[in-house]
Amino acid sequence: MLNSWVGELDHATGEAIGLARALDVDPGLLLDAVSGGPLDNGYLRAKSAAILDGDFTPSFTVANALEDARLIVEAAGRAGLRLDLAEAGAARLERAERGGRGEDDMAASYFASFEGGEEGAGAAAGGAEGRRGEAGALAGGRSVRARGQPGHGGAGSRAVILRRTRRSW
Repeated sequence: MLNSWVGELDHATGEAIGLARALDVDPGLLLDAVSGGPLDNGYLRAKSAAILDGDFTPSFTVANALEDARLIVEAAGRAGLRLDLAEAGAARLERAERGGRGEDDMAASYFASFEGGEEGAGAAAGGAEGRRGEAGALAGGRSVRARGQPGHGGAGSRAVILRRTRRSW
């Protein structure tokens, strides 16, 4: 149970940072938004630091996490339970391992978010640079929105709008 939860935290951290970077939003805003609140936790801090610093010195490798994820999905299936997040997490870890990250820390599953397994590879194929419109995220009582600004430096330009809300998690 514990490793299932840890894996899901790891994947959520990697995906949130990947989304921020793809939308040209400072990933540090996520950490600022949850700071001191109930969504803040030491594991988020440790794995986001690994990703942001590019330091994937292993404490638990992608290969080990993949083995555990497969065992978790298998055990759940035998018990008649479907774990959608664990199945998706195993798929992310498989992509990271195929991308040569098997001996890196499991935080390197972050790279599974990008086409080709490397940061920035998706932008050239219609990723952040090729999109118009809005994409947003709500975290820790702050709304963070990135919006393409046609006519202001091209479709890849981004305006970041932060606003405080009265909602709390």
